[in-house]
Amino acid sequence: MKIIQVCQRFYYGGGQERHVLNISKEFVKHGHEVTIVTSEIGISEEFKKSLKLYGVKVKKLEAYALDEPANQVIFPGLLSYLMKKDFDVIHAHGALCQSSQLALVAAKYKEKPFVFTPHYHPWNVFDNIKTKRVRKYFERMITVPVIVNSSATISVSDYEKKLLPEKYPEIRPDKLKIIPNGVDIEFIKNTSSRQDVRKKYKIPENQRYVLFFGSTTDLRKGIDRAINSFAIVAKKVPQAHLIILGANTDKSVAIKNMIESLGLSGRVTPCGYVPDREKVAFLRMAHVLVSPTIYEAFGIVLAEAMYSKVPVVSTNCGGVPYVLQHGIHGYLVGSYESTNAFAKYTIRLLNDEKLRMKMGEEGHKRVMKEFQWPDIARNILKLYKSLGQ
Repeated sequence: MKIIQVCQRFYYGGGQERHVLNISKEFVKHGHEVTIVTSEIGISEEFKKSLKLYGVKVKKLEAYALDEPANQVIFPGLLSYLMKKDFDVIHAHGALCQSSQLALVAAKYKEKPFVFTPHYHPWNVFDNIKTKRVRKYFERMITVPVIVNSSATISVSDYEKKLLPEKYPEIRPDKLKIIPNGVDIEFIKNTSSRQDVRKKYKIPENQRYVLFFGSTTDLRKGIDRAINSFAIVAKKVPQAHLIILGANTDKSVAIKNMIESLGLSGRVTPCGYVPDREKVAFLRMAHVLVSPTIYEAFGIVLAEAMYSKVPVVSTNCGGVPYVLQHGIHGYLVGSYESTNAFAKYTIRLLNDEKLRMKMGEEGHKRVMKEFQWPDIARNILKLYKSLGQ
């Protein structure tokens, strides 16, 4: 089978891109020909070469990035390229993306199956009023028509499958298929050492590490809330240390000033962007992962922490409760603004090794059973084949 995956950016390491990478690798193992069609924005030649080792082809097209509105990437040549390609199925990713629209047009014109994975984030979960307004427009003009006209649309959680038809009655529930995200287990087994990353980022040893993922540019993840919550934790747990991973967090003056104003100097280490191999080492080093996020379609990093036997404290939102259960794999907090609740559960886990280990084991079992990419890729391939019959 000749499969085209379309996504507007690749590879920044976000959840959507990791989804595309991992299913593509698995498809090749099954003997299929896979081409990832993306913009020239963001993909390095070094990474492109590494993909060849897996047999995945990447086609970079000229494109223009617009930070506003809604982080759009404009592809002048995408439709022309897809019209010339021979493919059996085209699979587009990204709810608000022009690239998804154009992929749909190409599939319809060539009378081929079109599968869509929106990795959906509702417009109303964003703080900025201007961003909300623009995203609401793009959701109505791009996301909904693409879902309605798709051969099938993949929801990465049961929440997403339920939410979309409730918001937009024209979306038929039977068009939505639940196939979750996953964890790259083989990659996690091959990582940097904990000692090396501690030394590189000057992280004090013999601490109880609280881990947070989130950049300064995506405030939805809650970097300010994570630090404010940790300020409470630090008073109760003298050995607690917060590690922040995410682009620009090590260079942000605002983050530095916030840490100092809360009296947390020496208790928090913003590491900035870290390569994937180092990220895994941090996961293995962590005692708790904290995610005071406004919304997650799924939350791959939560599943990665669970696989690494790290309990998670996250907001009860979006697809998060599909990934982890309250009191079993960690804790769910009712509101992302509940700083005291995040601190309470973090303190409980840091101070109770037996509980921490039990939840870690349960989280690991859940990932092994439900969120492995080989199983997920097989389910997507079954969907492709059913649409082509």
